[in-house]
Order: sequence, then structure tokens, then C-alpha cells
Amino acid sequence: MMTHLLTEGTATRSSREIAEQVERLGATLTVGSGSDFTTVAASSLSLYAEEILELLAEVTLSPSFPQNEIDLARENTKQLLIQQRAQPNFLASERLAQVMFGEHPYARVSPTPESLDALSREDFVKFRESTFIPNNAVMIIVVTSNRIRS
Repeated sequence: MMTHLLTEGTATRSSREIAEQVERLGATLTVGSGSDFTTVAASSLSLYAEEILELLAEVTLSPSFPQNEIDLARENTKQLLIQQRAQPNFLASERLAQVMFGEHPYARVSPTPESLDALSREDFVKFRESTFIPNNAVMIIVVTSNRIRS
């Protein structure tokens, strides 16, 4: 939920402004996470590399976590949980993780409605501040060229 919220507003831009900037550049800006990692990725033409890297830094380092977006993400996640719980594959993988990992955090493959309700904006801010730090990150830049040579 936190990674989704990174692109929903920063100290200087709304989620709409972020989306419009990405679209104006013809770029992509995506966020995602797994059990023990978060990815923030961007792609653009080299002409716009500086702008998209600045935007990537902004959403990573100064997200505002607007309360209305938190509330919407919470409700959407609850609906997703209802859908997941109707899927036998999800239930089997959840139970397998519990058996394999016991009390370890990897045993939890999804949040509970109660844990979602307990999350506050301050929780997102504190988690981002404590984990999104230079000595806890890897930055990878790939430059490619698709020039056609005759």
C-alpha cells in the first residue's frame, strides 16, 4: 500500500500533476514491492532523463501521503482481499507460507482488514523515513540506444 501511495502526491505535486508530467515526457514511472524489497523505476527518452530522474527522486524522497489517497487505497485493498480470499490458489499459498515460515514475517502474504484499519499516515511517513535511505538502496541506471544504422 505504501509503494502505491508514493505516486499519489509529493510535497510540491498532486497525483494528477505527477501523472501529467510523466505523460508529457512520454515516460513511465512505476512502483512496486515484494516481501523484502521496493522498486521505484522510471523510463524515458534520454532527452528527458534529467526530468524523469528528478521526478523519481521526488516521489521516493518526499511523498506527502495525502489522507484521502490513504483512505481510498485502504478500501481498495480491503476489496482486493475479499477477491483473493475467494481464490483457492491464494488460500493454498497463504497456508503454505504459514506452515513454512511459522512466526516469521514471510508467513504473512497479505494484510488483514484490521491491520489496514490500524495504519495511519504517520506510519507511512515513519516507515518511508526509516527505510528509504541511501545506505539501504541500490540505484541502477541503464542507457540503451535504438539508433538504426544504415
